[in-house]
Amino acid sequence: MPVPSVLSPTPKELAAATQEARETSFGTRRSLNPPPPPPGTVRVHFYSHMYKVIRGSDPDIWADVVLERNGDLDVSKLCKMWGLDHCLAIDPMRWTVQRRPDESRLSGIAVHVLSNEFKRPIMFTELPPVSKQTARVRTSREIALSLSNACYLFFRLLLDLLMDFFNCCTPVPYWCRKTKFYYTHIDWKRYRQNIKYTTTALNNDLTVARAEYQTSAQSYISEKRGQLGESSRRHYRRFMEAGQELLYDLACFGWELSRLALYVIIPVFILWLMSLLIHKWHIQRAESRFQRDVQLAFQ
Repeated sequence: MPVPSVLSPTPKELAAATQEARETSFGTRRSLNPPPPPPGTVRVHFYSHMYKVIRGSDPDIWADVVLERNGDLDVSKLCKMWGLDHCLAIDPMRWTVQRRPDESRLSGIAVHVLSNEFKRPIMFTELPPVSKQTARVRTSREIALSLSNACYLFFRLLLDLLMDFFNCCTPVPYWCRKTKFYYTHIDWKRYRQNIKYTTTALNNDLTVARAEYQTSAQSYISEKRGQLGESSRRHYRRFMEAGQELLYDLACFGWELSRLALYVIIPVFILWLMSLLIHKWHIQRAESRFQRDVQLAFQ
C-alpha cells in the first residue's frame, strides 16, 4: 500500500469536508435516489468505524472509482486518494471485515458480489492500528495545520490592532475627521448671506456691520484652526508614545518567543541525540551478539 504524504489530506479532513458539504446542501432540493455511477465505474463508501455501518449512517467519504479492464478494482487507488494506510472491504451480509492475502486489489467476482451486480456501493473501512509511519505522518500534518492556523490568527489580530491604532491615534486621519466636522457644522449659508448683505449695503452702519461680521468670522476660524493645530500636536505626541510602547512590547514578545523556542528546541535536540545513541547501542549490541554466536558456532 502507498504511504500517505504530509501534503495530502487525511481521512479525518476529507470526512469533515464531506460533512460540511452535506450540511451546506441541507434544505436544498435533492432527489431521493442518487444517480447511478457512470459505466465502467463502481461507487465506493468509506466508513471510519463499523458502528456507522451497523447504524446505517451516511458514509464519511464516497467516490466513483474506475474499474480495470478485467473488472478488478485497484484498492491502492483508494488508499492514495483518501490517504489511507490500508483499505478493507466490508461484507454487507455479515457486516464483518476479513483480511485477504492481496489487499491491494479486488477481483471482478468480488466486485460483483459486494456491489450486488452494481446495485449498491461497496463499503470499505480502515481497521486500527495503522502503521507507525502513517500515524507519524498524520500527527505531523495535524501539528502543521494547527501551527499555520495559529500563525494566521496571530498575524490577523496584529494587523487589526495596527489598523485600529493608525485610525485612532495618528494625526492625519484625526485631522481629516476634525476638518470634516468643522466644515459640516458651520452655517455657511447664513455666513454668505451676511457677507452678501454687508457688501450690498451703502451706509456706514452696514459697512461697520460687515467689518464686524468679517472680524467675528475670521476670529472664529483662527480660533478653530488653533484648536485643531493643538489637537494635532497632542495626538502626534500620543502617537509617538504609543509607537515607542508598541516597539517595546514587540521586543519583549520577540525575546519571550525566542526563549520559548530555546526551551522547546533544546529538549527536542537532546531527545534526538539520545535516540541516535540508543540506536547505535542497539546496533553494537546486535553485532556483538552476532560475533558471539559465530564464535560459538565455530567452537
